Amino acid sequence: MNELWKDLVFLGVCYIVLICYRKILEYHNLKQTSYCEDETIYLAAKSFAKRDDVSVVKSLIMKNSDFTNTEAETIISKSIKYRGNSDGGYREFLKSVNKALGITLYEY
Repeated sequence: MNELWKDLVFLGVCYIVLICYRKILEYHNLKQTSYCEDETIYLAAKSFAKRDDVSVVKSLIMKNSDFTNTEAETIISKSIKYRGNSDGGYREFLKSVNKALGITLYEY
């Protein structure tokens, strides 16, 4: 019975080490891709959800150097149909931003 507990503790420690290793790899991968969260994207999402003018939202997206003009238009065009949702399209806007980046960077 004592050996069983030792084995379980060993497996638990191995599992925790693997999880920590995975998180470290994700962190380094995120740094290598040089993407980092930008508060202006969250401001753009809030502005979008408040039904502000599309040009205002587009200018907020363009403040982020990761997006070109066509990418900003694509983000808005993919999200515009969800403005009628209860959250004003906030969640779908951030999903569109993540799709444009190719990674899940912005939490919704």
